[in-house]
Amino acid sequence: MKNNLPVLVGIGLPVAFVVALFAFVALPGMFGAKPTVDFIFSSGSGESYQTSSTCEYDVVDGKLVREGYSTHVGDTFEFPTGPKQPEPCTNKNSPELYQYSASTGALRILSFEDAQKLTLDQGPTSSDGFIVRASSHQYDIFDVLGAGENRSTIEIVKDGRARVTIDFPADEYYYYEDRFDFVGWIVR
Repeated sequence: MKNNLPVLVGIGLPVAFVVALFAFVALPGMFGAKPTVDFIFSSGSGESYQTSSTCEYDVVDGKLVREGYSTHVGDTFEFPTGPKQPEPCTNKNSPELYQYSASTGALRILSFEDAQKLTLDQGPTSSDGFIVRASSHQYDIFDVLGAGENRSTIEIVKDGRARVTIDFPADEYYYYEDRFDFVGWIVR
């Protein structure tokens, strides 16, 4: 037994360190408070390669409003009628709206008209103490070699810890981290 003591310490200390690290990092998030308030966010800018959009959402007196305009850019020729004039924001050129359900953990696309019927609180903190933020994560064991995939996620955070992580609702994750815009918490 005395001859095996250095081997047991050499194996036992790293294992104990990994278990303690796991307990410190993972357990508070697993057993901590969960969000109870639904929220709305927008994704993307409603733009194509020929459109520049500044359409965005805001909350005024608890109701959703759409602001900004959209213009066509990038054409190498002059239109016969001259440059395109700004267009008002519509469902076609505005960012997509999503609703997150805290009870089910599901996302659903929400029309602007349906979102306007809701009462919203801009926060940034919900009534139960959570905030929402965009985050980017590398997924793959080969990230060090540059072979990993970068995916944007949405985190619901309380006390500095992500309690819920949601995959970003887009096909091309790499480019969308800056295309997340928190709109508001749904007041029930």
